[in-house]
Amino acid sequence: MLVTLGLWNVVEHFWLLMWSGAQFIQTVARLWLVYRYHRASIAQRKNASWAILFLTGTLLSGIVWGCIGLIFQFSWPVVYQTLVIMSLAGVLAGAISSYAAMLSVYVAFMVPAILIPAQSMLMHDSSIGNNLGLLWMLFAGVLIVIARNYNRSVMQSLQLREENHDLLQESAAINMALKHEARSRQHAQDQLLRERQLFTEGPVTMFHWAVTAGRPVEYVSEAVSQFGYDSKELVQGRKRYIEIIHPNDIQRFTESEMERGEDGVQFAAIDYRIVCGNGDVRWVYDYTVPVHDAEGKLTHYAGYILDITDRKHDEYELNKARERAQVTLHSIADAVITTDVNGQIEYLNPSAAMLTGWDSEIARGLPIQRIFCLFNDDSRESVEDPVRQCLTYGEAVKSVRDISLKRHDGGTCSIQYSASPIMADSGSALGV
Repeated sequence: MLVTLGLWNVVEHFWLLMWSGAQFIQTVARLWLVYRYHRASIAQRKNASWAILFLTGTLLSGIVWGCIGLIFQFSWPVVYQTLVIMSLAGVLAGAISSYAAMLSVYVAFMVPAILIPAQSMLMHDSSIGNNLGLLWMLFAGVLIVIARNYNRSVMQSLQLREENHDLLQESAAINMALKHEARSRQHAQDQLLRERQLFTEGPVTMFHWAVTAGRPVEYVSEAVSQFGYDSKELVQGRKRYIEIIHPNDIQRFTESEMERGEDGVQFAAIDYRIVCGNGDVRWVYDYTVPVHDAEGKLTHYAGYILDITDRKHDEYELNKARERAQVTLHSIADAVITTDVNGQIEYLNPSAAMLTGWDSEIARGLPIQRIFCLFNDDSRESVEDPVRQCLTYGEAVKSVRDISLKRHDGGTCSIQYSASPIMADSGSALGV
């Protein structure tokens, strides 16, 4: 528009309007092409036809700009000649930043924009015109060099950007992996801390013992305070561990040997008593394993002790109750037989042994049907096993009349029986 207004007074209006109209048409067409490209989908943009259309539009733009050389006249005042040459030179120089990213596109624009005016200048019959045409061609060469250098810079920048993008993606992936590993390690540390707290703050006392005689303590958790001792005095040797073991259990403790479990791991497990700081005696369960270094050399023992005094007390009371029950059953006149849930004999009191003719030790483990064989006096048919009835229905059963019992020696005797299931607190049968 500025060129048209500037040349309005020196160029025939028809040709100037024709040139301006061509500029307007190619500009609108290229803007429409850009609009259509941005409206297209990503898949459609990858079509090669867009590159051809873009290159064609650039070539037409160069031809239109070059056509200004056809109306250029050396008879014009210098100011108008300068306007045309500087405008065209400015367009060619400015196009480098727009087109030189693709060197072929810039060449398609520059060649017609340079050659058409240069041809007009070289064909002029004056030396000034010829020299100006040569300078114009030299200017074209300079533009090609500048465009090539610019193209290299752009390509290197794009390549560096792509490399940086890959590097950023790789760095992001490494960063994510490091964050994941850090979270995993933190989770593992938290888990270990919670597990350690279960031991250090719970009833279990952790120990590390040296390999030397007497098993001096190398480490003991603070839970040892429940027995009235300070961990420091044990670690520093002011109090030896063997000194807190009950005198009657020291020999059993020192002579305990390692066993090997089903998984091949060696361990030593033993119950013994320790004397607390206040003089109380407590039962403990000691579980110890040997620890070896990478070369297989024994470095120390690791283990724990757990207070089992209450369990030992319960076992003692249970044994006393069992003994009292055994004495009671042993002394009553009625015959008493007990079985497990499989109907195998567990116990016969003396009256039952005398009645059946079976020795209690021999009968233990035999099926009840072999010891307690019942049949009907009248029909001589076998009577259904009362133990099986108890275990099947979970109810007590008893005879309604006399039944014959076949003794171990082949003789018979008439009896009446009753059978009741022995039930656990959970409601399941333990035996009869």
